[in-house]
Amino acid sequence: ALMQDMDRKESALQLARIKNGFLDNADGGYRDIKINVVYQSEANPNIRMVCEVQLILNQYLHEKKRIHKLYSVARERTYYEMVTKGKPAQQELIVKDLRFNQVLSVGKQVLSQYRKRGMYKCSVDPETSLLGMEGSEYFGVVDMTTKQCVLQMETSSDMSTSTHHWLTINESKYLSVQTKENEINMFKVTRDQQQQAKYEFVQDPKYTLTVQSEINYCDFDDFGRVLLVVNRDTLQMRSVSNVRAIVKSIKLKEEIYPADTRSLRVSADGTHCVLVGGMGNNYAYVIDVENEAQYKLESNFMEHTSGPCFINGENKYITVCGEDGKFEIWDIEQKKSIKTMNTGADGALVCSTSIHNILAIGSDDQKLRLFDVRNWECFFTQEFNFLGNSLHLTSDLKYATIAGGGKDDRCAVLEILK
Repeated sequence: ALMQDMDRKESALQLARIKNGFLDNADGGYRDIKINVVYQSEANPNIRMVCEVQLILNQYLHEKKRIHKLYSVARERTYYEMVTKGKPAQQELIVKDLRFNQVLSVGKQVLSQYRKRGMYKCSVDPETSLLGMEGSEYFGVVDMTTKQCVLQMETSSDMSTSTHHWLTINESKYLSVQTKENEINMFKVTRDQQQQAKYEFVQDPKYTLTVQSEINYCDFDDFGRVLLVVNRDTLQMRSVSNVRAIVKSIKLKEEIYPADTRSLRVSADGTHCVLVGGMGNNYAYVIDVENEAQYKLESNFMEHTSGPCFINGENKYITVCGEDGKFEIWDIEQKKSIKTMNTGADGALVCSTSIHNILAIGSDDQKLRLFDVRNWECFFTQEFNFLGNSLHLTSDLKYATIAGGGKDDRCAVLEILK
């Protein structure tokens, strides 16, 4: 009847193909007859679709339904295993087996335009092997492969410190630098087309971040968001993709006094940040950014607070540094101190950072100390000839950078060998 209908001139169906599975000599598979036809719309002749008609014996149809049930069960089992097992577990890093090799010392032989003693946040981008450095009224970039400065610029004397950041926007490398007290600029980092060994830094105006008052502190999360303390009393969250729009604005419970050290830190997921009180203040504020809630954590162990960080970048525990070699660990959810430690350092602890179960701490006694956060064992110590005001660990744990004030050297980069 189908073939007879297609033979009619008025029929909307045209035969495209016939496949007779009963004539197939291959073993296994379904035995059926498939007829493909082209249907042409009677209302709109320009619209056509290909349809398939399947003719199958009743017994084969019964077996086909049974096999489909088995296939459905097998497919759900595969999906269940993918969800429950996830990625294969990686071997846990044994931090005490790590080795450290100093690959760069930044001092007078590298810094041709910087003569002041102080150096603040310094960080390495592992993809390009470029080292960003913040000084007093100065910002520079060193190519670690050539040990030469590839970028040097003057910055405002009124701007904050510890604000630069390496980031990726639309698969392109960018460097964020605060150049004025109220302005942060983004520089696109590219290789020179003529000389691939050289880098170019081109300011991208569409990512220029400007505030009406002043930027006191700045930090970035892992999801393209930036947190700012502006005018000493307001916390702002913005998206890097649209820096001109304020996503959140939170009035701080207390006005802050800007310090040279890194006093604001944000968790990797951007849900929380910590802001320390500084010299003469024994407290830190943890701010739940999502719920716009602020919690004051007062220490009975330290009189001064500085250099905070989130343990492993997670929003569970924070480290707060203090005087006389002391630091304290706080549980964010319980809002209480869970551990106090005295490192024995001859001076204040100034900065900290944590990733991959490592807590790194810098101090006024010019030493870098690394702790295993699972047992709080200090497994590595190295002394430098400058103060430890800034610390940075790359996310892939390839480099550790320490920087501070010194007569000759002001920054050192250690390669981490696993």
